[in-house]
Amino acid sequence: MTTLRSAPFNLDYDDEVIFNVIAVNAIGDSPVSNDSPTGAKVQDVPKQMDVPVEVSKTSTSLTVSYTELTTAADTRGAPITQYLLEYRQSNLSVAWSSIIATTPAGVLISSLKPNSQYDIKITASNRHGSG
Repeated sequence: MTTLRSAPFNLDYDDEVIFNVIAVNAIGDSPVSNDSPTGAKVQDVPKQMDVPVEVSKTSTSLTVSYTELTTAADTRGAPITQYLLEYRQSNLSVAWSSIIATTPAGVLISSLKPNSQYDIKITASNRHGSG
């Protein structure tokens, strides 16, 4: 059985963590290991995305673009695995519809209600979650 014991700490993205290890079994505790030779960098969920930009529209569709997160500060140290574009008719408390966005140049949202306004958001995800 493996147990991680640690004191409370407050880590932020890009903090460097130096660690050591103690093995524990029925006979007792091992000596404390030397500090890790190199620190591990703290990673996190990506930063919040900017609002998508309208590229073109018809009465029942809308094409939007977005800016991909590319720097380590934006991705918070882990590669982006997905962009999720969500939309819903403005001023309605309905569930968001979603599209997995594959190209920042233009995402088509179709089958919209004619002459209606929509709220649109985009979220980036990495192995740590969504930002």
